[in-house]
Amino acid sequence: MGDRVERSQAFFITSLKGDVKRCTQAVRRYWSLENNLHWTLDVIFQEDLSRAQVGFEATNFAVVRRFALNLLELEKTTKDSLAGKRQRAGWDNDYLLKVLQAGATLE
Repeated sequence: MGDRVERSQAFFITSLKGDVKRCTQAVRRYWSLENNLHWTLDVIFQEDLSRAQVGFEATNFAVVRRFALNLLELEKTTKDSLAGKRQRAGWDNDYLLKVLQAGATLE
């Protein structure tokens, strides 16, 4: 299992002229951000275990999860992990109100 090497190729169409390195850096940066977001959502909200399948159910839950993740990241009064903040918000209504108000201060 550890001796197996996999390679893949991707092809892109771009209007950039001759700057292949810049293009590949942009693609790698995008996928790095995307993979980090997916990992966070999977660890904090167990997104991969979701069984939402009917109509727009999966899309709606994904939007709510991302919204909740953003609110947890904005709440700065508590020094805790995102998972800890999520758990605390589920247990403590006063802390949940702080999390919700963190998003309201952006106006």
